Amino acid sequence: MLLVSGCDTTVVSTYKHGPTHAAQERVMSADFSDMDDFSVGSVVIIPDFRTLTSAFSKPSSQLTFFSPQTSSIFVEKVVVYSASKTYEKEFEVHKTLAVEDKAYNGNNYSLALPLCDSSSCDLNQIWSEGDILLQVFARESQEDPPAEAMEFRITLHSSREIVWPT
Repeated sequence: MLLVSGCDTTVVSTYKHGPTHAAQERVMSADFSDMDDFSVGSVVIIPDFRTLTSAFSKPSSQLTFFSPQTSSIFVEKVVVYSASKTYEKEFEVHKTLAVEDKAYNGNNYSLALPLCDSSSCDLNQIWSEGDILLQVFARESQEDPPAEAMEFRITLHSSREIVWPT
């Protein structure tokens, strides 16, 4: 019996923050060089919004913290805006987060802070404008003076990918 099957292509959309998206591979291998713009002390902050599009059955996003050693970071709040800032969702965190879980690669420590999903954000408002602006208010400890917002512009990218019949 000979089985012949073909493939098809589809357009998949995903969100990326250019500077940290390219750096994720380096961070996963414990290379934290050139990450000062996205760091608080020894903790690197990387937004992960790749699966926040309607292309995914359960759209979600998170803020991931990486450190070469166990560490902590005080997060005041995180604010998610639509591109024109007509939509705003503020996540009041106001706590010290321990970055102490071994990352899956075993080379560093990580912690994920869930952000938007279908129950916590109005995804249709976010999607209608394309890009996302993220502001993170974090500092090394609660005793430190309040920090200015660390800003991330997260852009929507589309690509054609192969899908195989199942």
